[in-house]
Amino acid sequence: MVLRKVFSRPGKVKYGSVHILAILLSAIYRYHPDFAVAVMDAVVESVNLGLEQNDFKYNQRRIAEVKYLGELYNYRMLEHPAIFDTMYKILTFGHGENQHTRDVGLRSCSLMDVIEL
Repeated sequence: MVLRKVFSRPGKVKYGSVHILAILLSAIYRYHPDFAVAVMDAVVESVNLGLEQNDFKYNQRRIAEVKYLGELYNYRMLEHPAIFDTMYKILTFGHGENQHTRDVGLRSCSLMDVIEL
């Protein structure tokens, strides 16, 4: 339970070290695939929840989670439909025509910087 909490919260790790968390999860995946799937599901749910809440104080956490998903994709733990669905949600999830909201959506697409297509 404690490990699941640690691996599901990339916002608690330094932004530059998020890729190390992804490396560790990919190593654990070989021996405990159920654990890794539960972690990835929790991260995707957290991104969706962050989009629904749209609270600016969670923007850094959301960006770290999106980078984590991108790194997991790079280590072949996520398939491209999951990444593209998340990217689509980030870009199209609306809370009005607020300029701040659009900027957050574009910054959250740091996912495109991380994945290697």
